[in-house]
Amino acid sequence: MTQNGSNYEYTGSGLSNGVNVTYFYTYNLTGQPAKDSTHFTYSHIGAADTQAPTAPTFLTSPSKTSTSVSLSWTASTDNIGVTGYEVYKGATPIGSPTGTTFTVTGLSANTEYTFTVKAKDEAGNLSAASNAVTVTTSASMFSNTLFVRDGASSTVEGTLSTAAGAAASTDTTASAGGNWDGTVHTPNTYVISGLTGTYDSTKSTAFNVYADSGTSVGNAIQVCVSYDFTGDGTYDRVEMYNYFATDPVAGFELYNQTAGLKSAAGSFANLNNGKVKIEVWNALGNNTAAIQTDAASAEGNQSKVVIPFS
Repeated sequence: MTQNGSNYEYTGSGLSNGVNVTYFYTYNLTGQPAKDSTHFTYSHIGAADTQAPTAPTFLTSPSKTSTSVSLSWTASTDNIGVTGYEVYKGATPIGSPTGTTFTVTGLSANTEYTFTVKAKDEAGNLSAASNAVTVTTSASMFSNTLFVRDGASSTVEGTLSTAAGAAASTDTTASAGGNWDGTVHTPNTYVISGLTGTYDSTKSTAFNVYADSGTSVGNAIQVCVSYDFTGDGTYDRVEMYNYFATDPVAGFELYNQTAGLKSAAGSFANLNNGKVKIEVWNALGNNTAAIQTDAASAEGNQSKVVIPFS
């Protein structure tokens, strides 16, 4: 604040357009306590900011996986201030980080992508694009053998895994209480997602399900294997197999694809972040059945699905 004759003057600086600023001053009359003046609020109006930030530089990719790419770049500068960045995959904006790193996810394995980055300021000015960086994602570490893991019931979804269990256990399928041959009914469902693989037309779905109905007579179990090739929630290929009649002798029996297809709908395609599920249910009989799960290789009797992909 400076004195100009009998007046005092103050000049504010470094303010952004549209910012409201409240001013007041404190004064002291002889022999009285200090007092604050009336408060005055002003909205700063200045020339529009039309200057774009400088372009980010040294865009690189420090790491990658089969489905993701990490990006890093050198910060831009701006006459007022950089507020963030826009990351582009080709010509498509895919993210708006505030810092100088970003990880692109949901990519396909062994696929080439090109990325650029632009800086932006508070006024919405975008910089020129950074240097382009082209990255080929890693090849998928794909396993087509999916093990049935423990923990499913007719009301709790279980999992398929590329890793086998460590100690055999069992899940129980609900009683049929009627004839459900050809109709999925209160199944144990096991699912795996995030699969990317290439369809091999020389192969077919195979499975081993180890089941035990104890001493029950007239029981039969059935399996349906379904494929969602893109993970969008729609199962594009559905295979239902003929039921397997279990014997009334305690002990696990092997049910597999040799029972034959009862029906199949949809065509195969490559898996791109896709899902596979197997549903197991009692098609006939009035008793439950045990399904062996989580068995280690040394224990044998591993319930699993082998899918025609590589």
